[in-house]
Amino acid sequence: MRRLKEVFLSFRKRAAAIASTTAVMALTSIAVFAEETGGTDTSAALDAMVIKEADLMPLFNAVASNLGVILKVGIPLFGLFLAVSIIPKVIRYFTK
Repeated sequence: MRRLKEVFLSFRKRAAAIASTTAVMALTSIAVFAEETGGTDTSAALDAMVIKEADLMPLFNAVASNLGVILKVGIPLFGLFLAVSIIPKVIRYFTK
């Protein structure tokens, strides 16, 4: 049974390597053979897709304000959880 398990694990590793290599090769070939249609329509479409700094400012402000709240609440909670896990170990160490 142990030998069967080893064979299966080695097969799984090889299968994962082959599958990932095949996927990379397939996606690379799509990018290589993509056609460019040219013209101003393409550049206008690309300009419409560009993300500017002003577009990201609301997201950045929301993350920054939430991060401030999370840190104010999270650090004491982390300290509490750490103390709860360490204090019994210290007591056990000194009572042995």
